[in-house]
Amino acid sequence: TPETIKFCRALIEQPIHRQQFLNAHCILKKKADDIITMACSRDQKLSKSQKRKVIQMGTVALFCAIETGGAPVRVRNVLGMQHGASGAWIRSTVDGFRVTIPEGHVKNARGINFTIAYGPNAFAETVSWYLDVVRPLILEDADGKSEWLVPMLSDPSRQCCYETFLDWFERLMRDEVELP
Repeated sequence: TPETIKFCRALIEQPIHRQQFLNAHCILKKKADDIITMACSRDQKLSKSQKRKVIQMGTVALFCAIETGGAPVRVRNVLGMQHGASGAWIRSTVDGFRVTIPEGHVKNARGINFTIAYGPNAFAETVSWYLDVVRPLILEDADGKSEWLVPMLSDPSRQCCYETFLDWFERLMRDEVELP
C-alpha cells in the first residue's frame, strides 16, 4: 500500500525511524521496567492498570525482539507458539532461543528455523525478560500454567487473540515507540 511504501522509505532514509524500529523491543522493555521499578521503590505491588501496561508492553517487546532479532514471522505464528510443551516452537539454548515453525503453519509452506542470539542488540535478553517477568504476570491467576508463549489474559489456557495483540501493537508503536 502507499502507506507501507512511505513507512519503509522512512526506515531507509531517516536513521531515527530505523533506530526506533530496530530498538522497539528495548524501548518498550525499558518503559515496562520503569513501571515495575516505580512500584518497587514505593514498596507496592503493581496496580491492575500498571500490570496491564507491563503485560502489553512486554508482549509487544517480545514480538519485536523475535521479528527483528530472528526472522520476519507472522503475528499469528508468534501468538501460536507453545512454551514448555514437548512440541514447543521456541526453546531456550545456550546461545539464545531456537525457533522452529513447522511448514504447515507458514504462508509459503516452508518451515522457518532461526536463532535469536544474546548480544549487543538484546534480542534474546528481551525474550528472557518476557519469560521471567511478563509471562508470570499473565499467569498469576492461573497457577503459573499455560502452554502458550503468549497466553490470553482472561483465559491462559488459550493463546492471546490476534485482534487484542494488534490493538496493543499499533497503539504502543505509535504512542511509546513513536512510529506510525
